Amino acid sequence: MNNKIGALYKPLKSNQQGLSLIELMVAVLLGLILTAAVLQIFQSISLTFKHNDQLARIQENGRFSLALLSRDIHMAGYRNPDKGELLNYFYADETNGCKATDKFCTNDGGLNQNDRIAVQLEAINETDCTGHKVASDKVVVNVYYLEELDNISTLHCRGFDPDTKTWLSDPAPLIAGIDAFQILYGIAGDDGYVTQYINANRVNDWLKVRAVKIGMLVNSGEDNGFAGVKERSYSILDSGELIFKDNKVRYIYSTTFTINNASLDMIGSI
Repeated sequence: MNNKIGALYKPLKSNQQGLSLIELMVAVLLGLILTAAVLQIFQSISLTFKHNDQLARIQENGRFSLALLSRDIHMAGYRNPDKGELLNYFYADETNGCKATDKFCTNDGGLNQNDRIAVQLEAINETDCTGHKVASDKVVVNVYYLEELDNISTLHCRGFDPDTKTWLSDPAPLIAGIDAFQILYGIAGDDGYVTQYINANRVNDWLKVRAVKIGMLVNSGEDNGFAGVKERSYSILDSGELIFKDNKVRYIYSTTFTINNASLDMIGSI
């Protein structure tokens, strides 16, 4: 009887077996491949996000720089009618007796060099371009130029007093990451319309300037994160070839501003 019961409870043999070494290695390899694929996708998304963020920063800086220049150039030569005639639009060698090498004078930097523009007008809201307070109806010259700040090329502005021939304020950094700053001036023909754009050194009569064309090369301020350093070349307005060898994202901004007061000069000359 006991033998029969023992036979009924005899343990069954298990058919389960563990993984072989080869199967385990294949499983680990597949896991590593999947992990690498996920990391690659994550890195790609991260770099794309960084690139888009840099583009957004470049666009913001470029538009803001042009907006700052726009107000002064549109208002160039402005003077309260009760205080006298229109001013010369720009503080330049032919009309103001300053030299092109003077830092308060409009000039063309030459091949592959940055330009400088000095806009003359009655102070808007009684301040120069840096926000420095001046007397009511004071004529100022707002000078825009590039200069390095902490090894970063930066657009600056500084107010100049054409009466005392002295600076009104300290240099004010406006936008960092501007690699190139080029300017051309639209010269009017006999009919009053612009027929050509030339650099400052070729302007013979500044009263014939009717428009200003600005070109800027703006960079992202940091590498884009992609592997490998690439050499890229750019040309802005009348500049030569500008070559950069790094991983920074760059974008060219170019626009033309009309001088609003030039139309008043045209009417007065009829």
